[in-house]
Amino acid sequence: MTSWDGLRSKHKEPAVLKLGTIEDLDLVLNMAYKFAEASPYKDLVDKEKIKNIAIDFLSTENERKVVILYEDKGMLIGSAHPFLFGEDYTATELVWWVEPEARKAGVGAELIKAFEYWANKIGCRFITLCCLDDEVGKFYEKKGFTLYERAYMKCLQ
Repeated sequence: MTSWDGLRSKHKEPAVLKLGTIEDLDLVLNMAYKFAEASPYKDLVDKEKIKNIAIDFLSTENERKVVILYEDKGMLIGSAHPFLFGEDYTATELVWWVEPEARKAGVGAELIKAFEYWANKIGCRFITLCCLDDEVGKFYEKKGFTLYERAYMKCLQ
């Protein structure tokens, strides 16, 4: 993984941003389970699968996978993939969670800033973020993101 040199917090006290490691598994699982329960996917939650994905992301040396933690207040898990329309890579968020009591305090913005920094350092040209409501979409737009498409899902089993 790349270093955090050059990443600075806007807060007076530096944000405690760090790259997650396997030692952070319990913290990551706690937030991932909260994210899953708060999402429209709560009926599809498989805690064992979530745990296996978390272990994979936390224990891999693959620079194309990342877990960014902001103390115990939030996390962003993402990966980089080839972009279909060109030679570029795009970084995509898999989970972005901020504890309810930490929302509106800049935690989410710091996580996105760190994700952008990581994506840039590994050579991504684009970032894609998902959201479940217009409020989060407006937050993304304030951060310079543009709505490109909407996702629809159909359960096949």
